[in-house]
Amino acid sequence: MKWTEEALDKMEAYLAGTLNDDDLRSFEAALEENQELEDQLSVYQAMRTAMEDQGSIDFRRKLQQFEAGQGKRGKTRDLIIYRKIAAFLVVAFGLTWGIIRLTTSPSLFEKYYQPYPIESVKRGSEDSVKGASLYQAMEYEKAIPYLLMQLEVSEETDLYRLYLGNCYLQTNQEPLAVVQFSSVEDSSPYYQFTQWYLALTFLKKEAMEDTKKVLSAIIVYDGLYKDRAEELLKEID
Repeated sequence: MKWTEEALDKMEAYLAGTLNDDDLRSFEAALEENQELEDQLSVYQAMRTAMEDQGSIDFRRKLQQFEAGQGKRGKTRDLIIYRKIAAFLVVAFGLTWGIIRLTTSPSLFEKYYQPYPIESVKRGSEDSVKGASLYQAMEYEKAIPYLLMQLEVSEETDLYRLYLGNCYLQTNQEPLAVVQFSSVEDSSPYYQFTQWYLALTFLKKEAMEDTKKVLSAIIVYDGLYKDRAEELLKEID
């Protein structure tokens, strides 16, 4: 499936739950048969989620930074893909995206933390679907065994580390969350997400020096979470 505006529009409709029944069945069948399409959806979802999480941050600038960061580690073909996604997201949401803020929160962690959204509950093996369903239902303790199994069998281990880390955070198992988030390498498309959640894990543990260290690294990395990291770092200081 090529990265066309029509393809991106269909991915957005799928994630937003606005496909009609026939189109939904067709798209889900295509996901089951086409690994490349599944990978494309994961990339699109990752960028979409990051933009949503940034609240009032300027989307064009942040998407350009994301593209630049990928350029340091990726290929020309990858940059073309990110440009297409960026352009689509700006057009689709640039004029209507609201400011996402938590206005009442008793702690900095709760102010900044939102669980990473599950990307799909209908694709994959029976165990992966079960784990995703439990995660989506916020039954994090029950989801952990199923997600752990996916680390052994799935090619998307970094994505499952992201889910697992969030499960451990939600069940007050911060040391295990640190292990999962720290295991993702900087070449992974999920690296920026895991680093942000790693900083929040240290924040929840009240390990402030570690929190500042990771936030500073996020700022130097100059990616999607730079502005949020700067904002949080100022609140800590």
